[in-house]
Amino acid sequence: MLIKELTNIIVSLLIPILIGYLPLRSLFRGKLPFNQPVSIALSFGLGFGILTQLLFFIIIFVPPLSLLKVQGGIIIFCVIMITINKLQAKESLPKLPKCWSLSKTDDDNRHNPLKKLMALTVFAFITFEFYFCFYVSLMLPMVMWDEVYAIAVKSKYFLYGGAIEGLSGFSGTASYPLHVELAMTWVTLNLGHWNPQLAKIIFPAYLIGYLVIQYYFIASYTNRWWALMATGLLLSSNFLLVHATLAYRPIVFLYYNIIPILLILAAHQHKNSRYLILAGLFAAIASFTKLEGIGHLLIYTALILFLLKKSGEVSVKKFATQIFQISFLSVIIFLFFTAVKCLHHISPMEGRLGVDKTIDYWMRIKTISSSLSYNLFVSGNWNILWAILLISFITGWKKLRASLPIQFITLALGLYFLLYILVGLFTSTFHGLFGAGAYANLARTILHFFPLCIILIVLINSNSWANERTSED
Repeated sequence: MLIKELTNIIVSLLIPILIGYLPLRSLFRGKLPFNQPVSIALSFGLGFGILTQLLFFIIIFVPPLSLLKVQGGIIIFCVIMITINKLQAKESLPKLPKCWSLSKTDDDNRHNPLKKLMALTVFAFITFEFYFCFYVSLMLPMVMWDEVYAIAVKSKYFLYGGAIEGLSGFSGTASYPLHVELAMTWVTLNLGHWNPQLAKIIFPAYLIGYLVIQYYFIASYTNRWWALMATGLLLSSNFLLVHATLAYRPIVFLYYNIIPILLILAAHQHKNSRYLILAGLFAAIASFTKLEGIGHLLIYTALILFLLKKSGEVSVKKFATQIFQISFLSVIIFLFFTAVKCLHHISPMEGRLGVDKTIDYWMRIKTISSSLSYNLFVSGNWNILWAILLISFITGWKKLRASLPIQFITLALGLYFLLYILVGLFTSTFHGLFGAGAYANLARTILHFFPLCIILIVLINSNSWANERTSED
């Protein structure tokens, strides 16, 4: 029985990789610019996004959900994509330059005993943290209220044939996007029964997928030693590690939220719009993971405008084209899901973003400032990483002014803080984000973009800037 369940779990993770790899390969006309680990990590998230959309369409149009129907949809999708790939194979296209390839500046580290010892220590720490994530995820059932009511109950409801009409019965969470719930449903469909432990396998898997991408992104600018240090720094956050073992959305949303930012930068540096289209695919899945996913399109828009201005290529046509490439699918998915909710008398935003009639702005400014300061620097959620970043900005000011990637990531981080501060200042979301008892909500929100802090710490402090890209790029 154990071997059978283990096999089913592995299959449930491998099939999304196959589903995601086919359109990824098609997008780049069979000339993937990523190395194999990055391609697998991207395929995993892309495939799960496509898979949950398939499950969602089956639940709406041909209920009830069953493994046979999903398998049929997967086969049809794969046949279509394989056919497209074969047709594209006839085209003769130049090989694309590698994206996020490993640099060759590790010679100093190989002959430095202290750095070798640090690397071995950090590698052992990372190995232990991975063991902890998988052990806790697979051994402990879901016991937290949000795990059970907001996610697990809906996932189990769809597993046993629940119809979309029944969503309205989940008071307080009916409007939430369904990517995480349906991803867990997919895992348990393969198991053949509901298993509250094994269904959580997706959360550490998503964390590993993101860490692979972050490793190669940082290594392409610095070297493998710094990339390893960045992995260790990220996993030193207790809050992140705990959420990789819980059936909550933040780890999954982190994956789909950060990857578009890295791909937008890649699109600019490689002058290739395919990276933007790929970023749009991940942004679209983000909009089906959490409600705020659609709001993050504002940040992506600002980042694209920043890069266009830096390159001196600002034009209405080019700006509109790039915004369309990254936002079109997100808007379509968001509008379709909103229409489904309205059709079944479900509030589209579950009462969020309401406008308070009387607002004490000075009180809110003080509350927001104190809440953010405590969460970032005192709480212990993030180790001392935000303090390290603050010091890095002060000591690495010259590098910040000279490096486009550092400016870009800094702008992205600042925009996330600005967005949530403004939302808290002017809407009723203030109470759920910065108000009394909202401590965990604010920390989970910060978790969505927390990796940008790690990336900046490493890029600013690295003295082996392998592929220096200055603001004149």
